[in-house]
Amino acid sequence: MHNNTFRTILFLLITAQITVFAQQPMKLRLEQRGEIIVSFEAKYLNEIPNVGCWSIDKVIDNTAYVYLNSAQYEKILELNIPFIPEPIPSLRTVATMSNSVTQAQEWDTYPDYPTYLAMMNQFTIDYPHICKLDTIGYSVDGRLLLALKISDNVTEDEPEPEFFYTSSMHGDELTGYVLMLRLADYLLSNYQRDPVKSTSSYDVNNLVDNIEIYINPLANPDGTFKTGDHTVIGATRSNANNVDLNRNFPDPEDGEHPDGKDWQIENIAMMEYMQSKNFSLSMNFHGGAEVLNYPWDTFSARHVDDSWFQLISRAYADTVHTIDANYMDGFDNGITNGYDWYSISGGRQDYVTHFLHGREITLEISNTKLPDATELPAFWDKNYRSLLHYMEEASYGIHGLVTDTVGSPLQAKIMVLNHDFDSSFVRTQKGGVFYRYLKAGIYDIIVSANDHKSKTISDVNVDDFEATKLEVELEIDESVSVRNKISVDFTMYPNPTSSLITITNQQLKNRPITFRIFSLDGKMLWNKDGLLLDDSFEIDLTFLNSGIYLFLVENEDGVSIQKLIKND
Repeated sequence: MHNNTFRTILFLLITAQITVFAQQPMKLRLEQRGEIIVSFEAKYLNEIPNVGCWSIDKVIDNTAYVYLNSAQYEKILELNIPFIPEPIPSLRTVATMSNSVTQAQEWDTYPDYPTYLAMMNQFTIDYPHICKLDTIGYSVDGRLLLALKISDNVTEDEPEPEFFYTSSMHGDELTGYVLMLRLADYLLSNYQRDPVKSTSSYDVNNLVDNIEIYINPLANPDGTFKTGDHTVIGATRSNANNVDLNRNFPDPEDGEHPDGKDWQIENIAMMEYMQSKNFSLSMNFHGGAEVLNYPWDTFSARHVDDSWFQLISRAYADTVHTIDANYMDGFDNGITNGYDWYSISGGRQDYVTHFLHGREITLEISNTKLPDATELPAFWDKNYRSLLHYMEEASYGIHGLVTDTVGSPLQAKIMVLNHDFDSSFVRTQKGGVFYRYLKAGIYDIIVSANDHKSKTISDVNVDDFEATKLEVELEIDESVSVRNKISVDFTMYPNPTSSLITITNQQLKNRPITFRIFSLDGKMLWNKDGLLLDDSFEIDLTFLNSGIYLFLVENEDGVSIQKLIKND
């Protein structure tokens, strides 16, 4: 008998018995845990309304494995979908726990919650010059959401790509939890030693010196420590409110609240943190399969940078395969487009890529969500070279700088002509820098900023696994500046002048204000930003040649421009 036919008959037979025998135990488990797991034929996903917001764990061989909350369980019964109850991964595993930093750093245990906090703090004590600890926020039950920043100038916000690794937003998927702690230890302990080489010719010093690295090992501590701070046995996928955090982000297709629930406190904190950091490249770690899943999850259409996403996913998987050819060997030999696998709504990967204009991939790192702790060193050995190489990807692509004509950084939008659409453009970060990752090719780039003339840079060459430097200078666009802002009245005297001018107006007093001087062709020649004035401000113009200039005054109300005449 064909396996699928046999499984269908098995579904029907077991379902008939569930109605009589199993509903009460399953409801009891729902009351205790807030979630259960069932499997059914994947074709039934088409019968479930808003199925993208359901906690589909995976789809394998036409079988869907789905986490259900109480409302979803009732809906399955109402729809008469035949299902099989599945065992809870975190209840069938013996999890060896560590309760000290020394024990945890053997890397063959799961650190309990106090040990996790101690480890994160100890990193900053042992390596204060390159490591600091950020509090992202708190969970529903008040546990900490933490991230390590690792950088050669860790207290500074450098003009470098910001990179983010984050794990276990599903609280019962914990291979990445331990591997992220070990990765932080690896980077810190190997920095400024002899270069730690891989087959891809990178070294730890290069990563720490040229990338601002952030690592969040545990994004859902309430799910992980569902039954208490000292064990991961009984961990849940959802948070303490029984909400799947990876269905709770704004979705580019299905709106701000695709799951119909308020944003959870963990996700609000994470969104605020990611917005503040401008991560150009990131990855989040899950479990239950072995595959790299790249955008989109919500759209059937391919991302405009689909070829680049495949390139970096393939690089990760290919490096893994040099260690173990049988690991990550499913799907397209270890990689898959998210929608092609199964569509979800409210996922973090699409939120980052669409709304934050970053680039994120999801790594399903182990078939078993909570593997025996003795297996964790083997997962590290298979993945650590790829983890380092993926970080290195942040240093490739177009590395740009956008300034005005006197070198002041600008907030700008960068689009690839005849390529970008919707949200695939990127924006400059602090300091006017930007990072645009592209598959090898020759591109035309258009750069635009408020109150400035847009500029097109033609024939920008991009090579795979190489960096292309690009500096762009934008001129002021006076017509836009004047048209779009309210006039600010001010007095400037004497005008004409041979040396000094004085600016006065009560409207400007004790309020941040910017002064700028432009040539008639729009080039900025002088500026002072954010000044707090008393009654007047005197400016020495001896640096200007004789001629006619434009003098701009701007505050939060608007802007005004007057003609300035300089005489010898």
